[in-house]
Amino acid sequence: MARIAFVSQPRDAVAATDAQTGSVTIVMWELAKRVAANHDVVVFAPRARGQALEEVSRAGPRIRRMPGTLRLIHKAMDLGSGLFGLTTPYFASPSFFRGYGLSVARWLERERPDIVHVQNCTQFLPLFHRAVSNARLFLHVHDEFLSLLPESIVRPRLKNVTAVVTCSDFVTQRLQARLPWLAGHIHTVGNGVDTGYFEAAERPIEP
Repeated sequence: MARIAFVSQPRDAVAATDAQTGSVTIVMWELAKRVAANHDVVVFAPRARGQALEEVSRAGPRIRRMPGTLRLIHKAMDLGSGLFGLTTPYFASPSFFRGYGLSVARWLERERPDIVHVQNCTQFLPLFHRAVSNARLFLHVHDEFLSLLPESIVRPRLKNVTAVVTCSDFVTQRLQARLPWLAGHIHTVGNGVDTGYFEAAERPIEP
């Protein structure tokens, strides 16, 4: 049985039920639930008002929440970087929710997971590698923004990743072209469909 840590985006709170909000959180939670059937899984997430610092879901994953993420301040700074047209957006800077990343890193040192699965935030990867240097790091990319960042920023952050997982072949191909030195470690894993809500059409839809 492996010890696996999933790290939520610092803006996305995580509930202990299937009532998740936001596409990235939904995908992460569904993965964590399924992995928890055979492994010890902990999900790290920011703490929203009224949530406990620690909780165990019926679906299996444990949840550890980081207090004091100052989401409104970081959101305002992110918006400001867009308005001023900065070369590196705030969401890609080392300062982006750094307190959250450091808090998760301290917990990783205690948990000693075998695998750390990070959503989108490349700036956290060096922090996590220093905290648990023997763990395998996986970056889950849910959009194409990583392919738009300067390689001088991206390369140092990704040098210790085991693999990068993307949500589509389009994103995979963009990243492979942008980061050829990492191309063999970039793979597509589709988000899937919840068949409890959606069913295939009985006949093909006419164009």
